[in-house]
Amino acid sequence: MKKWIAVELCLLALFSTFLLSGCSEKNELIGTWSTTVDLAETINQDFDQEDGDIAEYFQIDSLQLETRYTFLEDGTYRRQATEESVQTASAQFKEALQASLEEYFADTAKENGIEASVEEILEEAGTSLEAMADEILNQSDFESYVSPYESEGLYEYKDGKLYITASKEDAIDEETYITCEFVSNNELKLLEPFGEGSEEVKDSYPITLARVADAG
Repeated sequence: MKKWIAVELCLLALFSTFLLSGCSEKNELIGTWSTTVDLAETINQDFDQEDGDIAEYFQIDSLQLETRYTFLEDGTYRRQATEESVQTASAQFKEALQASLEEYFADTAKENGIEASVEEILEEAGTSLEAMADEILNQSDFESYVSPYESEGLYEYKDGKLYITASKEDAIDEETYITCEFVSNNELKLLEPFGEGSEEVKDSYPITLARVADAG
């Protein structure tokens, strides 16, 4: 009898160690993490595919968007762009559009021997650089550049692998995950994605996340 009690106590200790280890690993991830993505390349590529002379003038060097991942104790996560960074990026996009439009109209006026300023030309046409930039901004649907960085779903974190779903209705796929490395308690690196769809996004890795707050 004593022998079996000893075995049971040993097993209990092993299971307790395992559970605490798993819990600790998950708790290490819980909280809010921040990273920054650059939308410039995606937007430039879209404009390169557009027809028309004005599109050829558009080029933006950098357009930073801060996104935050929040991992909760209930096994759900939320990823979203911060409102402030969306507003800043949208304003920078508009400024780049205005600069491109001004350059285009200045060159066009010069080629046609028109000595009036761009402002005078557009005023005569009943518009302005800002109004035209706003119209292009609305047509380009800036929100469509932000939405790929916003999602919520389920997650699991174990053995250095992060499993996430695209929605709360989806089940965790053990074959689809991101390898991770904790650089410190406040810095996490998402190293490489594996599984379905991973080839399409591999070029954007590794991604460094910085802890900004504990989930509460």
